[in-house]
Amino acid sequence: MIAILTTEFVVLILRLWVVRDAYNFKYVFHDVPKYLLIAIITLVVGMIIPNIIPSVFFNMTLKSIIMIMVYTILMFIMKLDFNQDIIKLVKNFFKRG
Repeated sequence: MIAILTTEFVVLILRLWVVRDAYNFKYVFHDVPKYLLIAIITLVVGMIIPNIIPSVFFNMTLKSIIMIMVYTILMFIMKLDFNQDIIKLVKNFFKRG
């Protein structure tokens, strides 16, 4: 596993080196701090939620649904560039149906 991860990391670095002049890294990574903040907030919410249902499976399912909702709401509150892509995808999905 360590060898595979090391190889993939080296390949990633080499690919980034090759395209460094033609690629705008600032634009691509400008939302990363927002995503990290959203992930941390979602994790904290998930840790704080008490065990409501006695069944471990259903309790984890409920917590997962709540965390997905928190993550999605925070994404739209933070006004990420990715939101427009999600909106377009949902519109296209319902247009077909």
